[in-house]
Amino acid sequence: MQRRRFFVAVVRITSKTIKVFVSRITHYFYTFLCLQQFSAGHSNLANHARNRHTEEVKVKLGEALLGPTRGALGDWITVKKIVSPEAKNMFGWIEWIVMADLPVTVVENDLYKKRSNLSPTTYKTVTKHMEALLRLIKSGIKRGLPPTFGIIFDGWSCDGEHYVGIFATWVRDDGSVVKRLIACGVQDLPETNDAAASFGFTADDIGDYIFDALASYGHDFSSVEFLTGDNAYVNGALCTKIEGWIYRNKGIRRSVPLVGCASHKLNLAVQSLCSENPIWSAAILRVHTLMVSLKSLKNRVKLAVVTSLNPQLRNDTRWRSTYLMLKKYLKLVQETDNFQKCSFDCTTCNLIPLYDVEDKDSEFSTIKNIVRCLKRFDELCVWLQTDNPSEVKMSTVRFYFDKLLIDYPTLKRYLGKDSYLVHCPNFDNAISKIQLAADQGKSTVSLSNDERAAVAMYATGAGSGVEVVAQSDSDDDGEPSFIEQGKSEYDSKRPKKQPPYYSTLHISPTSNVVERLFSRCGLIMRPHRRLMDPSTLEMLVMLRFNRDLWDERDVDTVIARN
Repeated sequence: MQRRRFFVAVVRITSKTIKVFVSRITHYFYTFLCLQQFSAGHSNLANHARNRHTEEVKVKLGEALLGPTRGALGDWITVKKIVSPEAKNMFGWIEWIVMADLPVTVVENDLYKKRSNLSPTTYKTVTKHMEALLRLIKSGIKRGLPPTFGIIFDGWSCDGEHYVGIFATWVRDDGSVVKRLIACGVQDLPETNDAAASFGFTADDIGDYIFDALASYGHDFSSVEFLTGDNAYVNGALCTKIEGWIYRNKGIRRSVPLVGCASHKLNLAVQSLCSENPIWSAAILRVHTLMVSLKSLKNRVKLAVVTSLNPQLRNDTRWRSTYLMLKKYLKLVQETDNFQKCSFDCTTCNLIPLYDVEDKDSEFSTIKNIVRCLKRFDELCVWLQTDNPSEVKMSTVRFYFDKLLIDYPTLKRYLGKDSYLVHCPNFDNAISKIQLAADQGKSTVSLSNDERAAVAMYATGAGSGVEVVAQSDSDDDGEPSFIEQGKSEYDSKRPKKQPPYYSTLHISPTSNVVERLFSRCGLIMRPHRRLMDPSTLEMLVMLRFNRDLWDERDVDTVIARN
């Protein structure tokens, strides 16, 4: 039997009969239809497949039926779904559009159709299947969300529209951390002019959007363990709003702590360090003024005659920009020999001051000192952006901040554990202590009463310092059995007490994952695509940041449904 499109082969296993139905799809996949009577067991099936069918059959079917798990197959076995050529083609277009930040209309571009090995399709067809695929992904996310999870969020403005990006984060049973994008859209416009004045920046505006996003997945504010965002006052007010909602609707009094973004704190600390030192501030301003002058088209052309280096400006939204600007300045100064030899009739080269690099009192030495001091801050900034949950966590951030405070105690108001930027000090301190104890292999954590109350939701129920006592398995004569002796010897080499808290690695100390989301949004919303509908943007970024949730089989599913 041959059919161009057939998806599922089901093997019905009984005590005496095994029926195998698998189909053939054109030249892509060859398999068989076999109705075979067996006396009993899986051995006959294995021998039959081994002796009567090709190697390809044994790979495709044997892996599913004849592997080491064949004894636990149960009554029903579903063989891997076979993908149709139409689905493979559509998957290719969707993946290309999403991962390369291309407009959906590219499928109707004559040049792309000519140079691509994908079969032609239409804009409406691709859009329809992408929307269906997004609905399928959201339903999968809804099923995978645990009862409670954390929220990482931030806002972004583009062409008068205020977007909010929301990630849900939790710890799987295997200990891995999940950060799943669940929403990235525009907040609804306010109904009154008074509300429009502060639109996008109030706790009610952001809270309503987050609530609607959670509701689309069958959750509400009671599912939120914590919020991670920047250190704006409005985010603290948002936590208070959520706490009030939980009490009014669920009758539960509990705090919803705000974890302030460590990258934002570090940026504020660097800005304060540079601005509060008048010598540093004056030197940085002069370098910035120089770079602005060199940035002009005329001076850049003349500068290219003597050096391959390009000028670089600082940017308030780019946290490393001041450090990188000063580094570039030092490199330009080190090429003064080329400037002196320049025969080009211009004043550009004169803009670069000539310093005696050995003079410790010169501005050059001052800038070198600034760069040397800012290097540690820059390294820490880059490390925070790695976003590795096993390394970048509350305890390690606290450790590095404390090391910086040894040399820069004036930055305590930004980086200290009791900083005004910390919304819930008891929660932050408790989580840092819990993670530090876990890294050191300790089974107990010393917390104050307030700290213990702040992290009560993560308590295992075993209690701090509760000893685990195994039930004795003795022989009739009262002597421990061989197995019991082995267990006792093995258990003596590990802690006797249960960890008092569940894993807290999903409590992210930064909101950098949302910053990367909006950076991607900026690449998609290029000037010639500014008329893009916000729903289209959300669809593209949802598919991109949840790329691990869809493949050819999912595209095949949505095609079959449509």
